[in-house]
Amino acid sequence: MESIPLKDIADGLTDISWDILDILSRKQNLTYNELRKSLGLSADKSFKEVARLEGGRLIESKRDPKDQRVMLLNISDYGTKIKRFQK
Repeated sequence: MESIPLKDIADGLTDISWDILDILSRKQNLTYNELRKSLGLSADKSFKEVARLEGGRLIESKRDPKDQRVMLLNISDYGTKIKRFQK
């Protein structure tokens, strides 16, 4: 499989995607609702962006050890590398 250059991936990110990466690079283990409130977006719009970034492996989710119903979001190592190309 051919790999895509990081710059090409960065060029395809939306402003909302960059906002999510910025927030998660500053604060770890945010819940989806905490992130959504920080963004000021509707649940539908923020869910789609989070799913897209998670599918692209730019962010990661894991279950909260204190409450298995809650997912905690973090920027991935790959997402951190992509941030170097932020305009």
